[in-house]
Amino acid sequence: MSIDSNGRPPWLLRLTTAAGLIFLLALLCLIRPDVYFTGDSGVKKLLVEQFAAGALHIDVNLTDVPWVKALWARGLYPLGDFAYLLDGKRHIIFPYVFPLFTAPFYALLGLPGLYVLPAPSGTTTSATVGGV
Repeated sequence: MSIDSNGRPPWLLRLTTAAGLIFLLALLCLIRPDVYFTGDSGVKKLLVEQFAAGALHIDVNLTDVPWVKALWARGLYPLGDFAYLLDGKRHIIFPYVFPLFTAPFYALLGLPGLYVLPAPSGTTTSATVGGV
């Protein structure tokens, strides 16, 4: 049995990468659209959806309904600490570049388009870290 420079068998990296890809495919097949749990309240996905719809402004514009905006002004804003008010507009706390680059894939592929950039990035990182 061969061992890499870190004392691990090379099949372990392949097994871990394959398990991650299988899990990713399972997520793509089993998750219902617009039903997800995330620690960031989904603000990046909201911005991706906004960009994919052609609204290329960097504030998150969820609604124009007056009574909803009144509730948000009283502190019932759904994005909590992940968005801040600046000049009357809500901005997410995360950089805008990733949602902007992801938006075309989301527009073309729907929910699977959200994984076009992260999947190869994660696999490359796994292979790089595993090979160190």
